Formats: sequence, structure tokens, C-alpha cells
Amino acid sequence: MTSYLQNKAKDLVAAANLLHANKLYPAVAHSAYYCCVQLMKHIWLYSMRKTENDLMNELNRYNQIMKSREFIVKELENFIKQFPQTRVRYEHEKLTNAHFVEVVPYEVYNSDEKFFLWEYETLSKYSKIYPGEGLCFISDDDDSVGIENVELTLYGAEYVRKQKKKNKERVVELINE
Repeated sequence: MTSYLQNKAKDLVAAANLLHANKLYPAVAHSAYYCCVQLMKHIWLYSMRKTENDLMNELNRYNQIMKSREFIVKELENFIKQFPQTRVRYEHEKLTNAHFVEVVPYEVYNSDEKFFLWEYETLSKYSKIYPGEGLCFISDDDDSVGIENVELTLYGAEYVRKQKKKNKERVVELINE
């Protein structure tokens, strides 16, 4: 027997697929995110056998500790230390109350297992604390979405060195042309 939360999650996946087919990409992340929220709530209520009251008490406790933006900035500062070869940019989309983090280089975002684990843990913590908000990670190879209004940029130490080296090589190429 499926719960009403599982049914809502299925509807949200269907909505995400329809939005994607119609190239309404920002809304896809929103629908997919809320699908995950519904499934996590289902786990909380049915698998963990906790009540909605327990959930609200837990959320209120966490919300008193820090606001969502502060949480994200703190996590990104830790991320840059763990992944010094990266750059991250952050944006909060007020209309949808979604937070976007762009991670470069794409290779880290797309194929680094350590990153996958970090992303999973961060999203798990975030969704428990701020269930009414979205957090989405993207990379520069995602042509369909991007960071438009950058609020924060953090550079890992190795990323800065790599960029300086690339810039010097490009200057040498231009001089030799």
C-alpha cells in the first residue's frame, strides 16, 4: 500500500518530466526536489515511525541554530577546504526559495565519488533542517541552468594556482601568435 506522500512524489516526478520535455528547466529542479522531500517525509513517518509533531520539533530546534544561507555558506567553506581544486558560486532564487550552488570543474561535480558523498550528506542535512527550501548543485557544463546573480564565490587554493598558470600560458600563446 502506498502512502499519500509516495503518491505526491510520483506526481512530482511526472511533473518534472513534463517540465523537462517542455524545456522549463528551473522548474524541473523544483519539482524533483519536492519529490525527494515527500519521500523523506514518508520515511520519517512510516519507516522511522515518528510523528509530524516530532518532525516539527526537530526542525524548530535546527532552525533556531542557524538560517539556511548561513548553513550553506558554512558548508561551502568546508567544501572548499576538502576540495581545494574547485570554485563554487552561490545564488538564492527568491521567487522559488531555492538555493543554487555551481561547482567547477565539471569533473569533480560529475565523477568524483568523494564529492557525491559530500553532496548527499549536505543535501540530507539541509532537507531535514529547511524542508520548505530547495538546494540544488549544478556545474558549468549544465547549459540549461546557471548562476545569474552570484551572491558568493569561493575559490580553493589549488583552483587559484591552476587558473593563474592557465592565464600565464594564454598570455604566452598570445605573445607568440
